[in-house]
Amino acid sequence: MKTGMLWFDGSGKPLIEQVRAAADYYQRKYGAKPNRAFAPAGTESTTVDGIQVTGDKSVLPKHLWLGVEEK
Repeated sequence: MKTGMLWFDGSGKPLIEQVRAAADYYQRKYGAKPNRAFAPAGTESTTVDGIQVTGDKSVLPKHLWLGVEEK
C-alpha cells in the first residue's frame, strides 16, 4: 500500500468498531472501500468486513493506517 489515510481513535472502543468507523469515513471521503489496515504493534491479525488488519510497529497507539492495497 503506497498511500492511505491515518485515522486517530482515542475512544477506547474495540478494534472492530474502530476499523468500521475508519472504513466508513474513508469510503465517504475517497469513494472507495479500503481493503487493508495497519494497527499498532501487538495487534492480532484479523479481517473486519473484508479489510485485512495487521499490527505494525510503525503505527502509533490509537491510530490506524488504512487504504487500498493493489494486488
